[in-house]
Amino acid sequence: MDETPEFGTEKLRRAWATTESNPHDMEAWSLIIRDAQNRAIDSARPIFERLVTTFPTTGKFWKMYIEQEMRSYNFEKVEKVCLTHCFKCYLFTIKACILTCVVYFSSSFESSLCFWLNPKQFKKCK
Repeated sequence: MDETPEFGTEKLRRAWATTESNPHDMEAWSLIIRDAQNRAIDSARPIFERLVTTFPTTGKFWKMYIEQEMRSYNFEKVEKVCLTHCFKCYLFTIKACILTCVVYFSSSFESSLCFWLNPKQFKKCK
């Protein structure tokens, strides 16, 4: 994100700079989140967008973002955010499922191959 939000204190500016160099620094994020929850949604939105982009599978952060939008009666934005979150969760779940299936089927394939190549040694192949 190119846009740096305006922060009222030096501590928040340092926390933002910290998240730019270390995006997963939860101590810095906790300061920023606390500040964002007390802002109007128009100034907090870039913060929440960056937060959910950095932590796309953390439902707690999506919930904070959605609640902030709802407090401002931005129901169209809420719908968009919810759909985005659901789609990302769906993709994450599908990716995990595919990886599990690939591992399972490759293991099954190796076992079958071992059996067909050398049936007498099959127990040793497993």
